[in-house]
Amino acid sequence: MLYMHIFKIRLMPSSGLIILAEPGGVFAMMQTRITKLFKIQHPILLPGMSWISQPKLVAAVSNAGGLGILASGPLSAIETAAAIKEIRRLTDNPFGIGTTLMMPVSNPGHCC
Repeated sequence: MLYMHIFKIRLMPSSGLIILAEPGGVFAMMQTRITKLFKIQHPILLPGMSWISQPKLVAAVSNAGGLGILASGPLSAIETAAAIKEIRRLTDNPFGIGTTLMMPVSNPGHCC
């Protein structure tokens, strides 16, 4: 189950930090080259792990402010296209696609 929190945001220009205050605690969000490059809130990346980084997890990480990366290695071209459509349905935030150039499972009958 996902939980949503309401935060008060205060920018601290000298340090590049954004302070998020919530009842019961204060959290700091970093701005890094990664967050700026990928236009994400947190410098957290979900790597494209085969059979794990699937559409729901990719979208959840992206919706939480990180960058979810779909593992397309074990998927066929049609399955990859369907997974991308599913991720786009689940999030409007940035996400990535990891490609494996040589993965025998994705092309049965053509193994090393």
